[in-house]
Amino acid sequence: MPALKNLSSIRHLKKPTNLKTSILLSIRYTLAILLCASLFLSCEESQKSISPSCTSLATFYHANPGAHGVLMYTEGPNLADSCAVGWADSTAGIELETNTPFLMASITKMYMSAAILRLCELNPVVNIDSSIERYISIETLNLLKGDGYKTDKITVTHLLTNSSGIADYVESDSFQYLAEKQPNYAWKRREQIALAMRHFDPLFEPGERFHYSDVNFLLLGEILEHYTKKPFYTAVRDLLEFHKNGLHHTWWDLFEQAPDDLPPVASQFAISFNSYSKTLHPSFDLYGGGGLVCTAKDLARFTKMLFEGQCFEKPETLALLTGRHAPTEEFETSYRLGVMSWNENGHTAYGHGGFWGSMVQYFPDIQTAVVIVPMERNYWRDAITFCGEYAESVRLK
Repeated sequence: MPALKNLSSIRHLKKPTNLKTSILLSIRYTLAILLCASLFLSCEESQKSISPSCTSLATFYHANPGAHGVLMYTEGPNLADSCAVGWADSTAGIELETNTPFLMASITKMYMSAAILRLCELNPVVNIDSSIERYISIETLNLLKGDGYKTDKITVTHLLTNSSGIADYVESDSFQYLAEKQPNYAWKRREQIALAMRHFDPLFEPGERFHYSDVNFLLLGEILEHYTKKPFYTAVRDLLEFHKNGLHHTWWDLFEQAPDDLPPVASQFAISFNSYSKTLHPSFDLYGGGGLVCTAKDLARFTKMLFEGQCFEKPETLALLTGRHAPTEEFETSYRLGVMSWNENGHTAYGHGGFWGSMVQYFPDIQTAVVIVPMERNYWRDAITFCGEYAESVRLK
């Protein structure tokens, strides 16, 4: 019996024409999927092990139809499953495929941190415990000093752990206004840094506590450029060896060409923020705090490689990535060096979430990465729960 590679391949549904029709079709669609999932399990990469991926995803979508659509990919020992259900673009009635790419948003921070640590391995001059004064541009340094930041006290570690005390431009009224009124506004990196300086004073002394801020990762981009003499996005690609590691479906929005063998990038929603990914200019979230686009398969592959130490030469580098953490927490998680950690049912998980609701978690005890991508941000908490429950189901097999 062949594996059902893509749960969204039930093609008898027509494009929804109005809300009522869309809801009715979603109900029919979900029931059909649940029926199929009871008969088939997806295993795109391998038949070595049958996982409950597709049944789990169908159940998730059935419970959360407002998610528009959901992607999932899991990769572990003798296990690689890919499932998709619902819409890649619910307004146009375009169905999700298992290889539909999506905006990573803040999951990009994992890649930025890994690139910085890899740079430290290759260039001993770079030290994450050193002041950022050694590494960032004079123009940016003057912006920070002009707003009262003690740049001699802010280290690279403070940037990586979001404990620098630097405010986030995203929280400014100006940014919120332009995102709503002029969503296609093209932002520059230094403009976003300057916006944070103009609207906010330093939040606290460096290292004193935690405050999530994309500005930290914009500054890390400058550090990469300073030492590699390349654009930050090229530096990340080269330091993490995207091509060698088979990450052929991961690229930087706007800066790099999308692969030509993929469906269009998914439409992602954040209703509570009145945001829609297709109307926002990519520079809204582009310069290291976000910016990467990928498939679920590529994200699972990279995450597994990262937390199994395959991105680094030295075991102590991975220990550094997952060991150090911010002094206090705002999230329901512990923040490490550009990485979140959770305790899921008594088991540790590492990974990150993105603004649009995507989530990736790696579970060391079962050596498995789980990616789940709802097309609506409001389901990000459900995505976290799903990852933990899925991992538990793997343990019980």
